[in-house]
Amino acid sequence: MAYLDKYVNMMYRDKLSIIRYVPVENNDGTTGQEQDKSSELSGVPCHISILKADEANTVSTDVDDVSARFKIFTSPSVEIHKGDMLEADKYLGEVKVQSYKGKASDPVFYDLSQEIILLEKRVKKC
Repeated sequence: MAYLDKYVNMMYRDKLSIIRYVPVENNDGTTGQEQDKSSELSGVPCHISILKADEANTVSTDVDDVSARFKIFTSPSVEIHKGDMLEADKYLGEVKVQSYKGKASDPVFYDLSQEIILLEKRVKKC
């Protein structure tokens, strides 16, 4: 099984950062949230696959809403929660060619990987 893990991990050429907020207690006794700065949440090896590419807006010339869905595969040992913000970078060799940012779905676990759907929604001004 360790041999298969090594083979699957060799396919993860892209990188993922997980943006998660954790509760903190403020000095005045109230609670708030701050971004978790754990090092294991950035530079996570993954594989990005397009599920539904963005389509051009042919109606409006002022604004083009971006709406796309991506599958992200990573090791099952990586902790991803539904609603986490994800920043995924697609690489060709050592060159970053595209970045995606969106919310994570509930992960689906397999023997050697987990699959997360990233929903990217943003407004792009033309």
